[in-house]
Amino acid sequence: MQLPLIKNKEDLIEITNEIGLLPFFENHITGFSVEENISEECWWQGQTEEGGKIIWPAWEWKGEVLRDKSLVYGKFTNGKACFVSLKWWPYLCNIRRNGYDFDSLLDEHAAQIPVCDRLAMEYLHKNGPCLSKEIKYGLTAFDSKGHNSFDGAMTRLQMETYITPVDFVYPISKKTGLPYGWGIAKYGTADGYWGKRACRNRYKEDPQDSYSKLEAHLLKMLPECTDKDIKRLLKSPVTDF
Repeated sequence: MQLPLIKNKEDLIEITNEIGLLPFFENHITGFSVEENISEECWWQGQTEEGGKIIWPAWEWKGEVLRDKSLVYGKFTNGKACFVSLKWWPYLCNIRRNGYDFDSLLDEHAAQIPVCDRLAMEYLHKNGPCLSKEIKYGLTAFDSKGHNSFDGAMTRLQMETYITPVDFVYPISKKTGLPYGWGIAKYGTADGYWGKRACRNRYKEDPQDSYSKLEAHLLKMLPECTDKDIKRLLKSPVTDF
């Protein structure tokens, strides 16, 4: 599979909007990723450094599309990073949530929700968007073993579409006053950042119908793929209650 060459953020947005979603890294569908279709100067080999900050265009685009809300980004495909168009995001939410917002899921199936997932959601509801390290250390119920559960909880909540990154923030050097290093993910609840309407407007239809519509669209856009390829792409870790 060969997608158009991605040379800038506008190319990324256009391709993702056309296909519906686009994994960031190479995956089980050969050729279907940013990594496999990006110009060299925008990938690892093209990175430069300015004032101690690594400039890697593909990484910069993540924060930019989140800030201007042109694409949703997060770990949505097999626990790996993926861009999703605003048009198809509600379908993915309905598929993954099975019609439940997190509060209703908690009301009906509290015993089946991992404690770390619940605590992370409570923290974000209370404090608003926070850096991942703030969430991790803000949850005092976590001991050193609990910290190991944190990463799994954050990935799981993204796969379930309940949280998403909202930006990537760079630390500021006390010496130079300039940003440096790699961006740190800032997370928020999906309903809070993207809006309840954007996340829930397919709740009126059966999640399987949402799946069928998104599957049909992806098979049209990716004619070399099979039903199994798409199922692996869209499958959810969420237990069917």
